Amino acid sequence: LEAARILCERIPSAQRIRFGSSGSEVAQAAFRLARAATGKRIILKFEGHYHGWFDNILWSTAPGENAAGPEDAPVKVAGSVGQLASAGDDLDVIGWNDLAALETRLARGDIAGVIMEPAMCNQGAIAPASGYLEGALAACRKHGAILIFDEVITGFRLGREGAQKRFGVTPDLSIFAKAIANGFPVAALVGRADLLDMFVTGGVLHGGTFNAQPVTMAAMVATQKALTPELYEAWSRRGVRLRDGIRDILNAAGIKAQVTGFELMFHVAFGLDAPARNYRGLLKADKPRYVKFAHALLKRGVRVLERGAWFVSSVHDDAVIDATLEAVRGAVEDIK
Repeated sequence: LEAARILCERIPSAQRIRFGSSGSEVAQAAFRLARAATGKRIILKFEGHYHGWFDNILWSTAPGENAAGPEDAPVKVAGSVGQLASAGDDLDVIGWNDLAALETRLARGDIAGVIMEPAMCNQGAIAPASGYLEGALAACRKHGAILIFDEVITGFRLGREGAQKRFGVTPDLSIFAKAIANGFPVAALVGRADLLDMFVTGGVLHGGTFNAQPVTMAAMVATQKALTPELYEAWSRRGVRLRDGIRDILNAAGIKAQVTGFELMFHVAFGLDAPARNYRGLLKADKPRYVKFAHALLKRGVRVLERGAWFVSSVHDDAVIDATLEAVRGAVEDIK
């Protein structure tokens, strides 16, 4: 009860809550709920966004440019060998941050739910274009679709109240996991009361042996209590110093790169003349050179993801930031 109360007080969309064990699981619950509420079957997702490993949603999370088709008419690309092709029949994919494309697709009237990261962070660290989230919500309202924010990455990294509070747009449903309990297996589906109540009175099934089990709930309560405004202030200051420091080092070395994103989560892309606005923009980055950079950092004791994402933890103190920037200076010399 305490865990539910904390989330419902903090997250703007959380009129009701259902706990699960993983982001993949609660995403499926959101899809089922959207279909039940609308009577429609198609879920719409976006290139480069990730919403779990199940066959019906693991599409176009990181497709190669040769397989993805034209930007204005993307081809759905399966994410795994062994994935059933038929599992994608009730899914459609378009490019993100293009409101006109979203409105056009919704106008066909067959979309049950639209799921997106409110800031694209599975690939890149890209903020929504001005008016995009507001327009997406309005378009979903107009065409009878449920708007779902996947805040598994953005939740508690872009702020204590999630990206939805930061950007001022409240979706119908939201999913959270990972950071919600500092790595313990907890996830949550939150949203409008009339929708979540369908799990109780509307015949929509959601269950799980380990949902809301005591150990994970205790971990979630402890984590959320630790996430104070004062912690975020100091934490964010260090994140900005790291992000901007990396940008300055790359600029001084004459390495063309875009360092974009937020205080506690940002992205480094080599070879781009301007910040990417969606997945297709990220495809133009010099990934082989960035992989060399990541390996050079590893030799200096810094482990970063080869996809360019950087995450700043509350335990990354000023000494860690200093050591990391020094490692970046050395790694840059290796790849010049």
